[in-house]
Amino acid sequence: DAAADMLLVTHEDEDDQEKANEIAAILRQTIGSVKMPKYRKKGAGIPRIENVVLYKNRIGDSGAEAFAEALRINKNIQTIHLSHNMITITGFKALFAVVKSQKIGGHIEQLWLDGNSFDEDSKRIRPYYEQMRRILDKNERRGLRKRGVMHFDDL
Repeated sequence: DAAADMLLVTHEDEDDQEKANEIAAILRQTIGSVKMPKYRKKGAGIPRIENVVLYKNRIGDSGAEAFAEALRINKNIQTIHLSHNMITITGFKALFAVVKSQKIGGHIEQLWLDGNSFDEDSKRIRPYYEQMRRILDKNERRGLRKRGVMHFDDL
């Protein structure tokens, strides 16, 4: 519910609001419920969402753009699986812009996008895809170091 709620921002355009509501409903169905520990400190809240798996959900470009906007706000998400979602170059550009922005996308360590519709234009976007891959690899190494895990490149 927390992941879905982050998409529920009031939109001026009625169509945008409807799309955001649809994506939120998909998120609620796909992610499932978060199991809470039996005992928690008072006021601890829900655990933060770090991994989102939404492959094969047909979210398309509007979903990718809405998700990119949500990533600008939620800086806890580290791993995103959006493979096989009918995302074209338009959705790829929105996600790439978030990853490329160090202040906004520096928390994203893994992003799976294989099997989407932009595969047809892979020659055109290959340089951008490779740049995104390098940024994500750098983010992942930095994140592992913060968590105290040595990466084989650091040895």
